[in-house]
Amino acid sequence: MQDGSFSGERIAVRFTPQNDLYLAVARNKGLLDTLTARELEVAKQLAKGASHKEIARDLALAPATARNHIASIHAKLGSNKVAQVAAMLLNEGWL
Repeated sequence: MQDGSFSGERIAVRFTPQNDLYLAVARNKGLLDTLTARELEVAKQLAKGASHKEIARDLALAPATARNHIASIHAKLGSNKVAQVAAMLLNEGWL
């Protein structure tokens, strides 16, 4: 098993390897759990200060697709600033 996650109706669990064991961290589902795996990748890059063009290059996307993902992230999270997205990711331990 690699890093992984599980998302149920009300709980989300993330599994992280620790030597020959796995650390399981469970929490109540939040807004970040509404993001797709690709949107989460884009959100992480965005939170680190990457532009939509840099995100597109790094993730092998068209720049318009990167912009669409960013717009979807903001809509799903109810944010309008990159700093809000970064704070959410940081608070949930994704950064």
